[in-house]
Amino acid sequence: ALRVPVPCACSGGVRRATSARYVSRPGDTLASIAARVYAGLTAPDWIRDSNGIPDADADVAVDAGTALHVPLHCACFGGVDNGVPAVYLTYVVARGDTVPAIAKRYRTTATDVMSVNDMATADVAAGDIIVLPLPACTSSFPTFTSDHGLAVANGTYAVTADRCVQCSCGPANLE
Repeated sequence: ALRVPVPCACSGGVRRATSARYVSRPGDTLASIAARVYAGLTAPDWIRDSNGIPDADADVAVDAGTALHVPLHCACFGGVDNGVPAVYLTYVVARGDTVPAIAKRYRTTATDVMSVNDMATADVAAGDIIVLPLPACTSSFPTFTSDHGLAVANGTYAVTADRCVQCSCGPANLE
């Protein structure tokens, strides 16, 4: 799966990234942009509010070629989970998903997923948005480099302006 990092800002307990831009295509509606283009990581009313669009039906076509600012649901936590460096992935639950299966797929634990999301039970439904804490490595690049402080999820790569960085780490083994 492709993971695209976006900066995240928290305001009033609401987590929304503010960097996504989208140019509408013929037939696009706010609802279709939210559901198909951004896979449920945004909502039609968020797009409407962010762009100063007057209240309108989310299923009414947007003029083709309209440049839209699209706020995305994201995770803003500290860079640590249970004392281990971590990055956080915002995940839209698919039909048939379970918390244990999602946790296994992303190399985390169901307990950590439930804790980060303040879940009393492991019950999830298709379309729910949850946050996954992924074990990570942090870079040891000097502070004057653009890659300083980079966190990369365990087992993944990050392509930066200066380097390609692969992470393979655990609590006792940070590379």
